[in-house]
Formats: sequence, C-alpha cells, structure tokens
Amino acid sequence: MPSGAGCQNFPETMGALEVELRTAMAAIAGNALIDFEESVRRQEALCIRLTAMAGAAFKLIPGRGMELGQDDLRRAAEVLESTNRDYRALLRHSGRSIELLSLLTNGYTGHRKEARNAGSTYGTWNCEM
Repeated sequence: MPSGAGCQNFPETMGALEVELRTAMAAIAGNALIDFEESVRRQEALCIRLTAMAGAAFKLIPGRGMELGQDDLRRAAEVLESTNRDYRALLRHSGRSIELLSLLTNGYTGHRKEARNAGSTYGTWNCEM
C-alpha cells in the first residue's frame, strides 16, 4: 500500500462527520430526538473509522504517521474543527436551556431547588483530532 493511501479517505470521512454534526444541530433545533440519536450513532461510527484510519496511517509511515501537510486533509480538518466548535456550543446551550426549563417547571409546581452549577449535568462528547 502506498504511503498516502491511508490518508485518501481521511478528508472524505471528516467531511461525512462534519455533515453529521450539522445534521445533529438541525435535529436539536427541530426537537427531533430520533434524528438526533441516529446522527449521534453515525458520528460515533465515523469517529471509530477515523481512529482506525489514523492508526493504520501511523503503521504505514513509522515515526511520522500521516502526511498532515496535504491541502485536502488540512481543509477538511479545519472545517470539521469549526463545525465541532459550533456543535459543542449548541450542546452546552441546550443543556443550560434544559436545566433552566427544569428549574422553571419545578418552581411552578412548588418544588423549588437552586441550580448547583451553571453547566449542564448531561455528559457530552466530541471528536477531537
């Protein structure tokens, strides 16, 4: 296998992950829980694939790994990183909105409790490169 072969699908796979992040953001905005859950499953599969591809690339070029200077790979990584930041911010905001809504409904029903922290209590994840 040529040294660049492990990198060729990297930009495509990162592009697919970027599309899934946008799909998940649209699902959150539309309150489409099933669409969101399906997108998260596809995101996880794409991240596993990217991890496997990275591992294979490091085996291809011992001591150097992939040639990260490739323009397509760099552009795909930049777009994915930007979309990932937006996704992370949306998840953080959504978690805070859920927490505030919970406080409002608990206050309305007479079960007031103070917020312990400003952040969400729900775990989130993102794919880091």
